[in-house]
Amino acid sequence: MADELLIRAYNVELGDCIYCRIPKARSDGGDFHMLIDCGTWGPVSALKAAMQHLKKELPDAGAGKRQLDLLVVTHEHKDHIAGFDADLCHSACNIAPLSRGIGVQN
Repeated sequence: MADELLIRAYNVELGDCIYCRIPKARSDGGDFHMLIDCGTWGPVSALKAAMQHLKKELPDAGAGKRQLDLLVVTHEHKDHIAGFDADLCHSACNIAPLSRGIGVQN
């Protein structure tokens, strides 16, 4: 299964937290790891459980952190961004510096 696309939607109750692993998509031949949104209107315990499981999926980045290649925040509502605080995400993950996108509103 390591050579197959993995898309996992975590149960964070009223919110979104979607992890994608794309095999061999990095320029060095490694897997590409992406997190799309990470929030909830529900209890923080749901996000903590998702982050604990996610840490097992991500490669080691050293210093006790795990490597994410891309974070996607679809919009700035709590049910999409609550898990991006320092205690839940940034203290556990090292996010690769790729580029910064600019949101476009119609």
